[in-house]
Amino acid sequence: MTAVVEPKNQKFLKAALATEIIGVTGEELFRFTEDELALEAWFDKFANYHRLWLDHGFMRMFKDLLYRENLLTRLMAYPDGERRITNILHLAEVLHQAAVEQKLGMTGLLKWLSEQRMTNVAPVEAHQLRLESDENAVKLVTMHMSKGLEYPVVFCPFTWSGSFIRNPDTLKFHDEANDRAFTLDLGSESMDEHKVFAQKEELAENLRLLYVAVTRAKHRCYLVWGRFNEAETSAPAYLFHQPKILNTEDVVGSIKEHFKTLDDAQIRNKLRQVEADSGGVVELAELPKPEGVSYQTSHVAEEKLTCRDFSAKIDASERISSYSSLIARLPHGEEQADYDALLAQDTTEVVPEEAKDLETYSDILAFPRGAKTGIFMHHLFQNLDFTESSSTGLEEFISTKLQEFGFEAEWLPAVRNMVDKVLTVPLGLRGRSFSLSQISRKDRLNELEFYFPLKTISPGVLKSIFAQYAGVELAADFPTRIERLNFVRFKGFMKGFIDLVFQKDGRYYIVDWKSNYFGNELKKYDQKALAQAMAEHYYILQYHLYVVALNQYLKVRLPNYRYQGHFGGVFYIFLRGVDPSLDSGYGVYRARPSEGMIEELSGKLLAQQE
Repeated sequence: MTAVVEPKNQKFLKAALATEIIGVTGEELFRFTEDELALEAWFDKFANYHRLWLDHGFMRMFKDLLYRENLLTRLMAYPDGERRITNILHLAEVLHQAAVEQKLGMTGLLKWLSEQRMTNVAPVEAHQLRLESDENAVKLVTMHMSKGLEYPVVFCPFTWSGSFIRNPDTLKFHDEANDRAFTLDLGSESMDEHKVFAQKEELAENLRLLYVAVTRAKHRCYLVWGRFNEAETSAPAYLFHQPKILNTEDVVGSIKEHFKTLDDAQIRNKLRQVEADSGGVVELAELPKPEGVSYQTSHVAEEKLTCRDFSAKIDASERISSYSSLIARLPHGEEQADYDALLAQDTTEVVPEEAKDLETYSDILAFPRGAKTGIFMHHLFQNLDFTESSSTGLEEFISTKLQEFGFEAEWLPAVRNMVDKVLTVPLGLRGRSFSLSQISRKDRLNELEFYFPLKTISPGVLKSIFAQYAGVELAADFPTRIERLNFVRFKGFMKGFIDLVFQKDGRYYIVDWKSNYFGNELKKYDQKALAQAMAEHYYILQYHLYVVALNQYLKVRLPNYRYQGHFGGVFYIFLRGVDPSLDSGYGVYRARPSEGMIEELSGKLLAQQE
C-alpha cells in the first residue's frame, strides 16, 4: 500500500515487490540494477494503481491489482495458499469499510492501518481472523439451529437443562381439555393445574432437541450427563431414569421426585446397563480430569512505583531534508515529486489576467496557471514518447491527458504546439546540438529519486561553497541569496526527485520541467528573465543538488566514470516560453557546473557511510 501511495519511491517499490504477495525474487530484484527499463515498467504499474485509488477508491485499485498481477492463482500455489487468500481478501474488506465509513484518502487509510497494527486494544469482531474454510471448523451452534445438518463429531455438553417454567406468572401450553387449543394463562384460578401442562410440553421440547442434537453426528457423539444443577427434570433424566410407575398426569414432577432418590452409584449403574444393551455403540467414560497444577499467583513484596524523569537530550538536528524544505521556511514535510507546487503563488487553475487579451485556447501563454497545471505538464512529458512520429497518436495522447486533469479539450492545439517546440528545440552545450525528439524511452529515466547522506549543513556552509564560484559560474549576488535561507542547521539525508535524466552519445543530462508564468509576451522568457527566475526561486541551488546526486549515482553505475567525459549538463525548460523558430535560448536555461564546483560541494555535503 505504501508503494501505491508513493509510486516513485524506489525503496518502497522494491520492498513491495519482494513481498510474497507480489513475489519478485531476489535474483529479479538484482537484475533491475542492470535493466532500468524493467524497473521502470514496475514504476508505471504502481503509478497506474495510484491513479486508480485516487480516482475510484481503494477497492477498485485492489481488485485491479489482484487481476493484473495474478495474485490469487500464485498465492494458491503455497501449501497454506487458502489461508493466505482468505487473509488478504478479509483485510481488503476491512480497509474498504474503514475508507468508506471514515472517508479516508490514501495517506489517511495507510495511517489508519498502521495504527491498527500498533495498537494493543482488543480487535473488533470484524477484524478477527477468518477461517479459510468451514469444512474442518469447530462450530458452536444451538440445538435449534443444528436441525438438518451433519457434523463428523458432535459434543453435547449442556443437555441437562431442566424442564421447568422460567416465568411462573406466564404459562403457555396446549389445553388437552379444550381440543389442544393454544392457551396463554396470565393468572387464572387453574394456574397450578396449567403449570403441570406447561412443564410437560417443556420436557417434550427438550426431548425433541436432545434427539436433534445426538443424531447430528456422522462418526461420534459425546454426551455429558450427570447430577448437574437442573438435571432432575431434564430430557436425559426422563430417558435414563424413569420411575417404574410414571405419573402421566405430572410427568416432570414424577421424574423429579424419583431422581432425587437416586445416589451416584445408582445413576452410574443405570448408565452401564445402557452401555451393555447398546452392543458396543455406547461407551461410558468418566469426564477427563484437569492435567497439571492449577495456576497460582506468586507472592511478591509490594514495591512502590514512581515515574522516571526523562533527562536525556533528543538530537533534533538529524532528519531527512530536501530542496523544498531548504527554501520553504516551513516545517519539513514528506518530499514528493516537485511539480512546482511549493513555489506556486496561486494554486487555483485560472487564466492569467494579463493573458486574457491573447487568442484564448491557441496560445500556451494563456493556459491556466496553478498547481494542477504544473502536475499536468510534468505528467504529460513524463509519459510522452519523445520519438512519437504519428501526429494522430500524439494528439490522442494529449487529448486524453487534458480530459484526465479536467482541462477543456479546446486547449489541444496550444498544448500540441508547445510539445512540438519543446521536443524540437536545439539543446546541448559546447557545440553538441540535439533535441529531445532524438531521445528514446530506453535512454531516459523519469522522476529519478535519490538519497544521499549529509554532513551538518547550514545556510552559512552553503554560502561559503557558492561564494568561491560567484561571478564566474554563478551570479555574483547568489551567495547573498543563499545566506537569506533560514533553515536550522542539520545533518542526516538529502532526498529528492529529478524530473528527467537521459543519455545522448554517452553523456548524461538533467532536465527539469517548469510551468512558471512570467507574462503574456515571449520576450519575458529570454535568458535574462530565466537567469533572474533561476536565482530568485533558488533553482540554481536545486540543480547543483541534482548534479551532486547524479554524479554519485553514475560513479556507482558506470565503469571508468569521469565527470568531464560523462556528464553533459542541466536544462531547465520553462515550457510556456520555448520557441526555437525565434531563438533556441527562449525558455531553456542551460548550465554545466564545473567539476571543481561539484567536487567541492560533494566534499562539504556528503557524509561518509560506514
